[in-house]
Amino acid sequence: MKDAQIQPHKIRSPIQLLAVWFAALVLLEGSLLMAAGYIEQPTWVAPMLAIAAIVFIPTFLVLAFVMLTKFRPHLQGDEYFSGWLQRKEAELRAAVDDANVTTESIKQMAASMVRVMLGMVAGEGRWGGMGRNKKVIFVNEMDQMLKRLGFGNSEIKDTHEIYNQYLLWDHGSAIVEKILPKLKGDKPLLDEADGFTDFSKFYVASPSEFRAFAKANSISDSEIEECIDDLEHFIELGELRRPDKWLA
Repeated sequence: MKDAQIQPHKIRSPIQLLAVWFAALVLLEGSLLMAAGYIEQPTWVAPMLAIAAIVFIPTFLVLAFVMLTKFRPHLQGDEYFSGWLQRKEAELRAAVDDANVTTESIKQMAASMVRVMLGMVAGEGRWGGMGRNKKVIFVNEMDQMLKRLGFGNSEIKDTHEIYNQYLLWDHGSAIVEKILPKLKGDKPLLDEADGFTDFSKFYVASPSEFRAFAKANSISDSEIEECIDDLEHFIELGELRRPDKWLA
């Protein structure tokens, strides 16, 4: 009997473990049937043991079938299982990489579309139509959509590139509108002031240039200085300094 004993330290592969299960089933079935044959009292014990012995066989066979089919790779030796596991990991990494590439493509496409739409919204209504308030609401809605798609703050700001060019020109134009009436029809000065903005190139003079011009011609006042501060703030931070007044 000593040679027939199960020696756990000699089980070195999953398939050997399955063989041990079959051996254990034979021993268990024999024990149940033998006990059912010997036990007479109480009378219900013997039938219960016989039923248990019968139920164990199909149950075990179903479990063994599942193990040999669905979990077959796990029953292979270490070398084969390691190779199978590496292949599965490679497939999973490839699937994750594909998902990342697809997500990045969708984000790039969304960013391009939003960039164009914001540019169109900013350019629309230069002489009427959509007001500034509605434009800001639209921009905020686009920003929220991009956040839901996983965009970071810097990526969202990048989509404002064209929109901000229009806003930059608006800031410069607001300063020029304040300056022109103070020049009292002086043609050379009017021409110089008009040159501070160029809509075709989205060019706007720097805040220091505006200040120098206003100081040199003694036309600086609180309104002009506020508008120049607005421009300086927008250039540095990319946001409105006085949104309530700007959007009024």
